[in-house]
Amino acid sequence: MKKNFDKAIREMDGTEVLIGDKPLLMKEQIINAIMRPQEETLTGIQIIERYDLCMKITKGGEQDYTAEEEIIIKNALPHKNCSQIIVAQILKYIADKPAVETKAEK
Repeated sequence: MKKNFDKAIREMDGTEVLIGDKPLLMKEQIINAIMRPQEETLTGIQIIERYDLCMKITKGGEQDYTAEEEIIIKNALPHKNCSQIIVAQILKYIADKPAVETKAEK
């Protein structure tokens, strides 16, 4: 799967969610979800795989992600500290489904 997670999270009306004057990016939310403390105990190998995935996402731009990396992202996102609107937009983007129309698309 080729994806670019430098995309902005959007409000339901299509406007970008801003933190200060900067848009809230999908990649920031994915990295936070992947690197947060896990309920289950991870092996050293799993921790390194997650770290390497976060480093790839941090590079930005379009990257090629494996099926295993896609599963890590999908499983990490739904958690109590991540808004459902954020989770839904990222999961829909991964599935190549539109989430929220931007003002330009309306």
